[in-house]
Amino acid sequence: MVVRVSKSKFKVRDQLSKTDIPVGSGGNQILQKASPSDISSLLLSGRKNMIINGSMEISQRGNWTSSAYSSSSQSKLFIMDRWAQQNAWTGGASWTVLNPTVQLPNGRTRKTFKLTQTSQTSSGFFHHYQPLEGTLSWKNQWITVSFWYRTNSHGMRVRNCNTTSCFTHGPFMIADGEWHKHVVTWRDYNGAAGAWQLHPGFHSPSRVIYAGEYIEFTEVQWEFGKVATPYEERTYAEELALCQRYFYINGGEQHTIISQAFSPHTTEIAVAWPHPTEMRASPTVDVVGTETSNKNVNFYFRTTGNSGFSLTGNGRSLAQMTKHHFSMWFNGMSGVPAATGQVRIQNAKTAHLHISAEL
Repeated sequence: MVVRVSKSKFKVRDQLSKTDIPVGSGGNQILQKASPSDISSLLLSGRKNMIINGSMEISQRGNWTSSAYSSSSQSKLFIMDRWAQQNAWTGGASWTVLNPTVQLPNGRTRKTFKLTQTSQTSSGFFHHYQPLEGTLSWKNQWITVSFWYRTNSHGMRVRNCNTTSCFTHGPFMIADGEWHKHVVTWRDYNGAAGAWQLHPGFHSPSRVIYAGEYIEFTEVQWEFGKVATPYEERTYAEELALCQRYFYINGGEQHTIISQAFSPHTTEIAVAWPHPTEMRASPTVDVVGTETSNKNVNFYFRTTGNSGFSLTGNGRSLAQMTKHHFSMWFNGMSGVPAATGQVRIQNAKTAHLHISAEL
């Protein structure tokens, strides 16, 4: 026997609204959204962190496990990738930078940026900041910055600077040497467009800074909205590619191959290669190596016939520099063999080409 039962149609949302399930106001808003994209917009999910290298993993410029810096004032010196420093001291000072690996209270293992004052100064400040790219106007937008930190130095706060002025936000950080999660939210009423500079908490008012004071931080996140959401995880490869839009290095220890090369005539060697990713703008190129006066001495030309030729000429020039590739000419030599080959790092030398399109 077959029994047929019919029942009138009903709306699930209407029935849920009559139940005692504690969905809350946020849950009701989700239920009322018409599409997954609307729900994503409500939750502020997807790509959200405007900061690149917020967990300090990428450090192409060097090994910062034991690095000392000069005490002179700096307007912009990049340390870890995408992170620049600005400092000014009265009475002189010195400090060291470390890039240790630590375990945070949330259980995650992270690289950090740690700066320690090694001599006393009568007054001064240190900003560790990231210039943000873009022409978006953020007027009337809510912005939230969050990060983990520990410090024994009083007077540390969050600042953000646009093209015209700087603003200080939130309370001072707790100077007890323990790990804390710092969250600051503000509404941008200024609305200036252009490249911003985020100074996440490392501004010290004019005061004595004593030897042994330090600040250490990681998992820096800058996002739209009034809520600090969990730190956005990106793979190492993705983070590296984002950094290389602004800066990358080519070079290394002795005999490292820089590029395939050829000699168009007896006074020049030409090399060319594509950038690993599209850069922000046509970059500049600098050589950082063992030889600091005649920097060409850091390199030699190895022909396909396995003969070597030192690049002792004093000249270098760039051609066809674009966001995608460039060519470089070593010149000022004589008797260059007419051959193809490779440009390599000279024996007993270390050298890197710094290709930079930083803001």
